[in-house]
Amino acid sequence: MKLNIASLAVAATAALHLKNPAGELLFADDERTLPVRILVHGPGSKAYGVVEISSVGARAEAHAGQ
Repeated sequence: MKLNIASLAVAATAALHLKNPAGELLFADDERTLPVRILVHGPGSKAYGVVEISSVGARAEAHAGQ
């Protein structure tokens, strides 16, 4: 059986539906139709790359000032 690398790929982004301290899903409205979610960008996403590059640049600038 050959390894299918595509089957191991992860999504570039994922949405996490937040829960309150009691473990209940959070919603932004009384009708419970608008979930409170966080969009997480994985290392393969374009947004992650932008943040990573700016973070590395900020660390380099901080070390240069020492």
